[in-house]
Amino acid sequence: CCCCCCFLSVSNSSSSSLFLFSLLLLLSTVVNREGMSWEPDNDKLNYVYELLQSSQDPQKAHDAYSELNNMCHTPEFAMYLVYLFTSDMEEIEGTVKASAGLVIKNKIREGGELDGEVSALLNENILRTLNSEYNLVRTTASILLSEIAKKAEPMDRISLVQSVVDMLSSTLEDYNPDNYNTLQGALLALQHISEDCNHMFLDEASKVVVSALLENAILCLRHPSAEIRRLSIETCNEFIISPCLCLMSSLDVYIEALCEVASEETDSDVLKPICTAFVNMFDVRVEHVLREAHARVDTIMEFMVMCTGHECKLVAQEACEFWIAIATYTEFDLLGDRLDTVIPLLLDRLAYTEDDVAGMQSDLVDNADVEDEDKDLKPHFHKTKFHSNERTEGTSVLADPQDSDYDDEDDDDDDEDEDENDPFLANNVAQMQWSLRKSSGSALDLIATRFKERILSETIPLIQELLQMDEWERVESGILALGAIAKGCIGGLSEYLPSLVPYLVENMEHEHPLIRSISCWAICRYADWIVNVSDDDEMLHSVVLKLLQCINDRNKKVQSMACSSLATIEDIAGDRLAPYLDDLITGLVSAYSMYQRKNLAAVYDAIGTLADNVGEALAQKEYVDALMDPLTKRYLALEDDNTELLALLECLASIAINVGELFSPYASEMVLRCLNIAENTLRQIRAAEEDLSVDYPVPDFCVVPLDFVSSIADALQDEALDIFSGTSIADVMLMALHRDEPDIRQSAFAVLGDISRSVFDIVVPHVDEIAGIISRNMNPFEISVCNNCIWALGEIAMKMETDLQTYVELYGLHESLIELMKRKRTSSSILENTAITISRIGYFIPGAFGDHLSDILPYWSLNMRNSTDSPDKETAFLGMCALIKAFPRRALPAFVYFCDAVNSWSEPPEHLYKEIHELLHSFKAMAGASWGEFFGKFPDMIREGLEETYQL
Repeated sequence: CCCCCCFLSVSNSSSSSLFLFSLLLLLSTVVNREGMSWEPDNDKLNYVYELLQSSQDPQKAHDAYSELNNMCHTPEFAMYLVYLFTSDMEEIEGTVKASAGLVIKNKIREGGELDGEVSALLNENILRTLNSEYNLVRTTASILLSEIAKKAEPMDRISLVQSVVDMLSSTLEDYNPDNYNTLQGALLALQHISEDCNHMFLDEASKVVVSALLENAILCLRHPSAEIRRLSIETCNEFIISPCLCLMSSLDVYIEALCEVASEETDSDVLKPICTAFVNMFDVRVEHVLREAHARVDTIMEFMVMCTGHECKLVAQEACEFWIAIATYTEFDLLGDRLDTVIPLLLDRLAYTEDDVAGMQSDLVDNADVEDEDKDLKPHFHKTKFHSNERTEGTSVLADPQDSDYDDEDDDDDDEDEDENDPFLANNVAQMQWSLRKSSGSALDLIATRFKERILSETIPLIQELLQMDEWERVESGILALGAIAKGCIGGLSEYLPSLVPYLVENMEHEHPLIRSISCWAICRYADWIVNVSDDDEMLHSVVLKLLQCINDRNKKVQSMACSSLATIEDIAGDRLAPYLDDLITGLVSAYSMYQRKNLAAVYDAIGTLADNVGEALAQKEYVDALMDPLTKRYLALEDDNTELLALLECLASIAINVGELFSPYASEMVLRCLNIAENTLRQIRAAEEDLSVDYPVPDFCVVPLDFVSSIADALQDEALDIFSGTSIADVMLMALHRDEPDIRQSAFAVLGDISRSVFDIVVPHVDEIAGIISRNMNPFEISVCNNCIWALGEIAMKMETDLQTYVELYGLHESLIELMKRKRTSSSILENTAITISRIGYFIPGAFGDHLSDILPYWSLNMRNSTDSPDKETAFLGMCALIKAFPRRALPAFVYFCDAVNSWSEPPEHLYKEIHELLHSFKAMAGASWGEFFGKFPDMIREGLEETYQL
């Protein structure tokens, strides 16, 4: 009897390098089996064989894998694995061989990079497994080769690939059906290597071997086996979007071969990668295609039209991606002449298929009382608190010294929940996978955006035809199409909307739940027209009432879509919904009492969005009581580790910010609990870092409670002292500020800023530590952290006034702010907060920026001119006025920029107006007789604004 112990000649703590050393030892003896010096012990060999067999048995797999993992620490064990994997003995089952290979692969993946000699020896033995009679073994060998290629040094990687290419080439030269396994194995290995390593082949030596690889792969396109054709196309496709551009030099040859195959191909497994090839070419290499194979474009288009209507959904879905790529390419109009062909195909693919319907039976019935299972619940996505002001779109008549059109990618409010209610998705696979319906709908949306009203003459009659059909699936797809074209074609659709909107409202009562659901979605696509163009309060009210009815529907999908649509309308309508608050709160609270767990997140979002948009109109005791009664009961019922609590806290934070002191009765207990949850999460994170056996907690259980605490401080202001006194807020905040996780630090800086503004006494004992932390977090590459950090510093400056000077000089905070202010390609929110903070510090400590005023004033002015009027903007201008008064001659070279920013005020507050008026006239007096010449050089728009508003 043999057991794991017989292999334990080395401690279980042996490193992976010992495993690899043993591979080297074995492979050096098994290259030539006739003369090998190592022979396996039969008992041990049988034991390993039985373990690998057991790993395939579901009832024995767990114990087998545990034993295999224990034995992987012993060098001798590697010998048995390689022996079994590379053996030619017919008695060894293919599944056992493959299992042995996978164990080797996993150990190599864990063991770091391989040196060249080990890689070479592994390659020499593994290559022959590519011609195994077992497809599973060939696949395992291919995966293992790819893993080796990823770890290998560049020259060893090149040598490995060249060996497989030579194997493929020699097989092609002397091909017969008996060589199929070798051909398929070699091509499969190259496909895996190309997929995993294409970005590594950038040097000249690599390009030589990749060119040979592609040449042989293209030859395989004409092979009679569909499997070989598929693999060859997939291999070449990896180099279309790769930084390795070898395929571009033979792109015309590849396109010609693809077109030749496509003209006769019937196998859907081959058609799909052909579609993928053309999608990727037209997505990222369209200039190459038009230059190298312009004559083939019409052929490609006709092929993609055929595939869009293909009976195989996967082929059709990939083909729809082609129209997405074409629609977004604006240099040439490649699609306009084919709209009458493509649009009907896309409309046809919008409808649910029989398979879709079969997989979503639960969505077709009243299921409001059916409890959600854990697998139905979505992960929680939280948008961490981010302090910024609204920006205008104005352009200065002056040159931008930053010469930048930088986009704030971090500032975008990306809604990760969109897919849940996206009507383009089929619900049959976890509700989150890209589908034919979604792909065709997205293509139609983009085509409408590109061609606008031009598509309506073709589209409207077809949609009308769909809406009049008897099959509910076709009616539903017609309503989906109306929503898909809404954004792009709104101008041309205006004449239809007075009757279209009531039609959609009517269908929100349709007997079929998926028609009710899609009508809710479609109506929100026209929300901007309903709110801002029609200016019809009665229509808006009718839409809101109908959505509330659907929110209380007996079908969960209708509930979810209605909540999402209402939130969209809330965002657009804003305080115009204030007159309907009675209806809205009644409807949302009623739904809340009947919802299952999954849709509670949607109603939380609808309530929170309502609060954010109606603002102070919600601050009435009857409204707050009506909302807080059920929300508080739910809050008390949830455990600290329940992710629903996170969504609920977000909702409560929105209510608190907008009702202010009316939230006071609920705040104390909630703040204490949130601080406790955040602190426990931070301690769990630290424990997990120190002990790998401890599970790493979800960071949102720190981030969301901190954001809630920040919101309470913001909402209660002067009353916050009673809430936060005696709590652990300072300790928890400092723990979070010292963490590496950006989201946690971002939220901690939000707490710091809001606490500084409302309860600064809590911050005072820790100012020195906090100033040092701030100095280390002014990193513009962490946009959200840097933004909140600078904002918090500005709030501290308003409280400390001149007392901040010691810390500004000690940590060089003014120097970091100046560097950020002048930095190109920086987030506009960072630049704006930097400008405000410079002004706040400069108001009390003008010497910190005086020597640099002529340098920073243009940057400061161009950022503040695009900031909407607000209290923050007001303090910024007051601070800059003080700085300019202290250093007028330093401001003179850039004074025109400041004047341009001054004109951005629509109506400055009275005391600020007096400050600006006094400053401008003091400059005029200082210039004396030169003023006329100096002021005359200002652009007309700036000069006229100052003359009219400030009587210059």
